[in-house]
Amino acid sequence: MVSVLWFCKGMNNSECPYNWRNDWQAPWSIGCGGNEVPSIVSGKWYLYVWNVDEKRNYYYCFNDDLFITEKEFDEILNARNLRMCNSIQLFS
Repeated sequence: MVSVLWFCKGMNNSECPYNWRNDWQAPWSIGCGGNEVPSIVSGKWYLYVWNVDEKRNYYYCFNDDLFITEKEFDEILNARNLRMCNSIQLFS
């Protein structure tokens, strides 16, 4: 597994991970032919990546230095969306 946690040390969560395009090691590569860019979800930076050996996509979390499945990422998105809906209901 590639360790890119050093990208985020001292990083403000609103800043894109420094040098995120470099230093990916086999079997990992940036998703969609290298065209994906990091996105921030619930205060953490994620990048869609491809595992060449498994022929499967994952999301890499820069903040946690962890690869997660698409299902796990969907659960994170669903939890975030639920929190957003609940906060909207509080103010309506």
